[in-house]
Parts: sequence; C-alpha cells; structure tokens
Amino acid sequence: MSDPNAVQKWQVRLCFSIKGALVWLGHLDMMRTMERSLRRAELPLFYSQGFNPRPELVFALPAGVGIETERDYVDIFLREHVSITNFLDRLAKTVPPNLTLLDAHLVVDEKKSIMGRVCAADYGLYFPKAASFGTLIWEAQAMQVEKHSKKKSRIIDLRPMLLEVYDSEDSNALEIKVKAGSAENMRMDLLSQVLVDQFGASEDNVNNARIVRHDLYFLPVKTNKG
Repeated sequence: MSDPNAVQKWQVRLCFSIKGALVWLGHLDMMRTMERSLRRAELPLFYSQGFNPRPELVFALPAGVGIETERDYVDIFLREHVSITNFLDRLAKTVPPNLTLLDAHLVVDEKKSIMGRVCAADYGLYFPKAASFGTLIWEAQAMQVEKHSKKKSRIIDLRPMLLEVYDSEDSNALEIKVKAGSAENMRMDLLSQVLVDQFGASEDNVNNARIVRHDLYFLPVKTNKG
C-alpha cells in the first residue's frame, strides 16, 4: 500500500558529454557544477533531508580525472513534473562550455539505482601505435598491477576485467570494452601502468594519451512490479 503522505518525486535521466577543461574536475567538483547549473535553470529540484540539503543527484559512474566522456549519465530528482523539452531547454542555458546535453527521459518504476546497474564501459586510448597493444593485452594470461588505497596496497589482475578489444582502422587507437561499476571496475590509470610496465609502451606516450569513455552498459531493469 502506498503512503498517502509520501512526497512524489520525478526522476529524469540525463545523458551528457564532457570534454575540454571540464575533464580535469574531480567528481565532487563535477557534482557542484551540475548542482549549480540546475539551480540556475530554476528547475523544481528535490532536496535531501538534514542540516545541509542538497539536490538529489545520482551519477552512473564518475569518470577518472582527465577522461573525456561521450555518453555520461546522471539521474536528477524533481518535486514537480517538467516536460523533457522544457527541462533540456532550461538547463542548456546554464551548463558550462564543454558540458553538452545529449538527451533525457523520465525514469519510471526502477528498483535499482543507475549506479548499481552499471556493468561495463567502452573506452578509447589514443597515443602513437596504441592499436599494436590490442593483441598483446587480449592474449595476456594476466595483467597484474599494484592498486593503492587509503588503507593498503594490493596486487590485482586486470585481465579478467578486459571483455573485448575492438578492431580499429586507426593505428593510434586502442578501443576496448571493460568491466565497470561498483562490483568490478577497470581503472584506466591502472591499465596505463600495465601498458608501460608489462608491455613496454612509452611512458611519455601513455602519460600524454587522450582517453575517452565512449559509453556505459547497464544491467537489465528490474521494476517494482516484479
């Protein structure tokens, strides 16, 4: 039975891209940028409860610093219904340069958050002769690298996270599909380290590579009806 006192929320899934100077923002700064743009657009945002209310936003998967995104996603919660056309028109006037709105739609009756549904991602790494490393990483038995966290460091194997290496006509492009999301997530900085340490890629080339996350893949939707 639904709660008659519950406040209704409308969930809008926005697809956007990021390039240029914005790729150097950390995730918290990107959140603030999106929040500021939404407020300036005077959209009827749904705010969190507590001493410091914030607009309720859920990003699908934060990109690493320096990584461009071609199709990024964020769920934005509203306290009033707004048409998608009106939503996009108003927000387009307030977002900063290099953040491009691509499309949006209303999300209805999804059990799991968008963050929990991310399972894979397509990436492109662009540096001289990058394509030559495609066969090497695909045929590798292991790709071990040291992963550092605040509390400890440990050795992990990236190879099980590599799902596909795409054919590319560009010899300077390494196009791949990898596991991504909260369960398993191949970080591009760790892959870059493996390319240098294990496969002999030029450290200068890899450190100066252009990295693009083309798109994300999502687990099938489970609705509240079953």
